[in-house]
Amino acid sequence: MGLTLLVCGTLDISDAMVYYALRFHVAPERLLQNIASHLIGRSAFSGGLRDAVLGLALHYLIATFWIATFVMAAQHVTILFERPILCGALYGMFIYCVMNFLILPFTRNASAFSPDIFSLVNGVMALVVFMGILVALLNRRFAPPPLTA
Repeated sequence: MGLTLLVCGTLDISDAMVYYALRFHVAPERLLQNIASHLIGRSAFSGGLRDAVLGLALHYLIATFWIATFVMAAQHVTILFERPILCGALYGMFIYCVMNFLILPFTRNASAFSPDIFSLVNGVMALVVFMGILVALLNRRFAPPPLTA
């Protein structure tokens, strides 16, 4: 699971850094501080590198949770192992919905959901590709087949 976390977590945060830098001119440090602000509040934006590192650590902690959840489920739900692209895509959409509609609204820096179509598409596609399909494909490649009854 370590390789999956390293690859998928890094691609996911890299996508966010590149997208927000190109589209909104947001520096990577500021993006990571934004992640930290969901835990510690708006003071993260004045916390410098320390809070950016906290944001990066939170990103990988959250990625670990989602990857581990998929890997454990795939050991018991055969279709997750047999149909990695379809199931991974659906899982990425599930992650997007849970994070944006059930978790982030209740954090210390909750903000209104942005109807910006480009950010929506980028956010969904990053999770579908990097935290969904790629996780499912790497799981299929490196994990043992599911337990059968």
